[in-house]
Amino acid sequence: MRWVVPLVLALLAGGAAAATAPDALRREIRQAATAAQQGQLEDAAARLRAVVSSEEFAALGAAEQHVALGLLAALALDLDDPLTALEYYALSTRYPQADDDDWAGRFSAAYWAENWTDAARSLVVLAGHWPQRLSQFDERAIMAAFGALDPATDHAARVELAGALFDASWVLEDGIEPSHIWRWLAVDLLGRGQQERAQIVVRRITSPEMLLSLRVDHRYAAIVTAAPEQFDIDRASAAARAQTAAIVRARPRSLRALTDHTYDLLSVGQNDAVLELTGDALARIDAAGPDAPPFDDVARYRPWIMNNRAIALSRLGRRDEALAQLEQARTLDEDGGTNVSQTINLAGEYLDDGRAREALALLGQIDWTRGGMSSYGKMQMQSVRHGALLVARLANVEQRNDALLDVQDGLELPKTAVQQEYERRWQALLARPDVEAAIAKVGRREKFNIVLGTG
Repeated sequence: MRWVVPLVLALLAGGAAAATAPDALRREIRQAATAAQQGQLEDAAARLRAVVSSEEFAALGAAEQHVALGLLAALALDLDDPLTALEYYALSTRYPQADDDDWAGRFSAAYWAENWTDAARSLVVLAGHWPQRLSQFDERAIMAAFGALDPATDHAARVELAGALFDASWVLEDGIEPSHIWRWLAVDLLGRGQQERAQIVVRRITSPEMLLSLRVDHRYAAIVTAAPEQFDIDRASAAARAQTAAIVRARPRSLRALTDHTYDLLSVGQNDAVLELTGDALARIDAAGPDAPPFDDVARYRPWIMNNRAIALSRLGRRDEALAQLEQARTLDEDGGTNVSQTINLAGEYLDDGRAREALALLGQIDWTRGGMSSYGKMQMQSVRHGALLVARLANVEQRNDALLDVQDGLELPKTAVQQEYERRWQALLARPDVEAAIAKVGRREKFNIVLGTG
């Protein structure tokens, strides 16, 4: 019981009693703690719900109130009820006794409840007061919380979270910088005229792609000019490959480290090297069997090794082998559940091959609203789905005319923020090579001085 045990032990140590507290409630709290320690979570939670809803709860000392609320929140989290857990953590963290366990529990509850504003707030508090706790969370959870904050509607929360993570010197596993977060923060700072702070943030951007995005934008010429070596993309790429190669050597049992290194190799077209590394890793996994795996994280990263191998195979013209590799990868579990990522990627490959029906059939097997799918994964799935639907409509004689009408441009009207985002995504979809090719095959796009879609 991740969050329950520390609180139980603290309570049983006996430091929370207050002379003015009603004895009956105090006994119930202790009995609930004992029940929780013995694994009787439902009984413990029921006892504590009665305690906190009692009219006499206010007569308890602040320390006892805090322990009762925190323990009830922790129990709800262990009972897979993050919404209830978040409700009680929001109360327990108001007390002066609130500590890093409370705030860590609150982040976990907010994450599983997908309350991203609250998740961000919890991370900000942890980063400011207990930065060491950040390393105990899966980095993907922290990145998901940041990514789920809308830059338009949640701008202040996004800035605060990025700044707090930066000031806490947070890094990804193996010391890799989260460059996409630092790039976003630096751009935001520059937009608000905070040049000096932006330059400090930029120094921690190591991703070649993120550096390139700043280098080619005239708005950031001063930043680039001030640090020409950092914005030497070839140099940055070589440094990234050297870093991940060193991590592979230092952690030979980490398949995640090898996966990261293959990404860096793919980024510079070293497809043969990727084939060699992934082929060797997969052969070692197969030869060792499940009882003595050569890596500590086979279940999580084997699909991604196969995914990157498929990319290399496809680039080398071995298309059938690439598809077969993805077909196999998607049958493997992803984080203990259905493999969503490789299914989406395989559907995208089918779409690239003009197999829209098969892509749609594949995507139809996924529940994309299920908990745990990343925001990126949902976005990618919807992109593939919408692209496949549009290509299929263009190929259908009965639906083609309406489909062609949908892709035309008319007079622009004022749009809300939400409508602007829809339009951005729609234009990005129409710019995809497979969609452009499908349109060109059966018609064309033009701009008309009328408002389209009015019936």
